[in-house]
Amino acid sequence: IDLSSENFQRLNLLFKHIMSARKRFCACQEEAEWFCYRHRRHLCANCIYDELNQRHIACKIGKYDDFIKAKPSTTSQGQGSKSPSIASYRTNQCPICDALLPDNDARAVVRLNCTCVYHSNCLQKYLLSNASNNVPCPKCNVLVTQKPSNETNLSRSVDNFLRSVSRQRLWNIPKTHASKSSSSSSSPAQGAS
Repeated sequence: IDLSSENFQRLNLLFKHIMSARKRFCACQEEAEWFCYRHRRHLCANCIYDELNQRHIACKIGKYDDFIKAKPSTTSQGQGSKSPSIASYRTNQCPICDALLPDNDARAVVRLNCTCVYHSNCLQKYLLSNASNNVPCPKCNVLVTQKPSNETNLSRSVDNFLRSVSRQRLWNIPKTHASKSSSSSSSPAQGAS
């Protein structure tokens, strides 16, 4: 076999094309679009967040091809490499506070539809500091309210979390502002009667 650099590049491109066209399946036999970097498992959109089996609640989730492109050890990171090493996928940190995310408490973490994971309190404070929930994800800049084309366990979980933040935002309206708006809305009604 002639493995000149030109032939090697052709074989490499062919291999990448075959691997990217290959379908991957989750344990539930659905087509997998995601990959758990920690557990090395392909995941469908429903298995990323499963209320009964909370195995992947704080794991780094991404595309399989990105995982394959990662460096195998942490030694290469110090040399200016921009791609993360596989060893860095063992634990996941909250992008807001940089603390480790717990693996055993589903209420302590929130995974958004973009698959980024945060401490519930950190994300709640971030969302409450804005006027609405329609803000970008602090890590990947995808809108927090962006929904997938079909409803999944993850999208339902995110909707519930965003609804609770919206309710909390309503309860946290200062009383002086709320009383002014209610008195101004009642005075035109009194004048009309």
